[in-house]
Formats: sequence, C-alpha cells, structure tokens
Amino acid sequence: MKESYQIAIIGKKIFFEDNGLIHIFYNYDPVNNISLGGKTKIITVELEKTSNVIDLPLEKMTSYEIWSAFFQYLTVLEKRNKINAILQFKAEIAMAGETLITISRDDVERARLESEYKYEMDRRSALYNAAQEGMEKGIEKGIIIGDAAGEQRMRKFVLDLLDQGLSKEEIRQRIAGGK
Repeated sequence: MKESYQIAIIGKKIFFEDNGLIHIFYNYDPVNNISLGGKTKIITVELEKTSNVIDLPLEKMTSYEIWSAFFQYLTVLEKRNKINAILQFKAEIAMAGETLITISRDDVERARLESEYKYEMDRRSALYNAAQEGMEKGIEKGIIIGDAAGEQRMRKFVLDLLDQGLSKEEIRQRIAGGK
C-alpha cells in the first residue's frame, strides 16, 4: 500500500481545544488491532489558531504556521504586508498564490457564464408564460365575441364540462389542449 494523505483545512471553527495548529491522525482498526503502519494519514489544519502566530517573525514560524497564516489571512487587508512578506520568503507559497489567482479568475468566468445561462432561461420562461397568458385571454375573448354558431357550440361544450364538475381551470386546460 502506498502512502496517502487527507488534508482537512478547517477555516471557521476550532475542533480541538489545545494550541496545536496541526493534528495528524493515523488509521487504525481497534476491533482487530490492526494498524496501517502509518501509510494513511488525516492531517487537520485549524486556521483559526494562526492568530497565535501571525505576528511572529517569519524566521520563527514553522513551515506549517507560514502556510496556515497564508491561507487564513490571504484576503485580509490588515495583514497584506505580512502576506507579501510570506510570498517573498517562500517561493512555493508564491506559486500557490499564482494558482489561487488563476482559480479565482476561472470562478469569475464560471459565475458569468452561469449568470448568462440563468438570464436566458428566465427570458424563455417569461416568453412562454406570456404566450400562455395570451392564449388564455384569447380563448376567453373568443368565447365572448366568437361567431354565433361557434359561440353556441363553445357555450354548450363549456356547460357540458361544468355539468361534469370540472373547474374553470380544468375547462381552460381542455380548451387550450383542444380536448
């Protein structure tokens, strides 16, 4: 079995009531007393705990603390100088920052396309509803103003449907559907 890792970055809550920013859990089967020998690990990072280290000099911060501070304070204006210092201090974090900017641009484009799609679907729905409403008004108007023979047939048809216990809405549907 190859080593595998699951990293859970927890941004808005503290799960463990200690000062540990990082926790590493190893999978173990307590029923059968079997360990995976450290091959799989679950690593949790509690970003809320970076408030304890964000103001330390970068030289005194661990790699975990620097990465965590970067993720926690990336968009916080008051910490912009510290984030810029982190980007200069760690090249791999600067590369991650560039990737995040690219991802963000992709998200903006995706949101724009979704908005266009929603607008088009709303427009089509409004057109359909307007056509349905126009058809219903036309049917009602046709019943009221129709030619004499057609009006008589329609009136008889509607009265027969009323006698059968159909509601006005059900009658409109039958007339609109041609049934």
